[in-house]
Amino acid sequence: MAKFNYKQIRTSVAKNEKSQKRVQTVMNNKFESNKAILMEEFDNHDVTQDIEFGSNNISIDGGQGGNLRGFIGFPEGSNPIQPVRSVLKEKLVLVRKNVETSSSGLRFKFSIRIPKEELRDAAPTPFESGISWLAGVETGRIAGLANFLSGRFRNPPSRSSEGVQVKHVTRPGATFKKIPYLNDLIDKFVARFK
Repeated sequence: MAKFNYKQIRTSVAKNEKSQKRVQTVMNNKFESNKAILMEEFDNHDVTQDIEFGSNNISIDGGQGGNLRGFIGFPEGSNPIQPVRSVLKEKLVLVRKNVETSSSGLRFKFSIRIPKEELRDAAPTPFESGISWLAGVETGRIAGLANFLSGRFRNPPSRSSEGVQVKHVTRPGATFKKIPYLNDLIDKFVARFK
């Protein structure tokens, strides 16, 4: 009966360029198909729809009116979602780490580069430098809901054309509540990929 040196076989396969390319292709395909699902979930999420189109899918204050686009104060005609979408498409990447051999087999290791800083930088609030509206939505840390007056205004002018911040309290006790959004979508993406 023939004897095999399994350690030598595993090492040979691990070093074989065709094997490495095949594994890379399989992993890239899996990554890209899951990334397409992530992008669809991102595009269809209520927060995305509310900010991109002012769709009123999200009740920012328990039903008193207004949407995220107007409340955050994005200028009329701007598209604050597009830079975030671009970062997800271009900077969320699969990175091949290494190949490990052991007595039980081969393990090709990969990681996913999640562009957290780039996402933060792609989502600045229009009125406060250094603050990300993405973080504000997910943590509930967007101030001013008690003073937000929803509607179309000419005087005082509205940046978003969907509401204004006023000096007096219009919504007593109103605070912005956190909304699970991009971090949740990315967590689901990573979980699907494993």
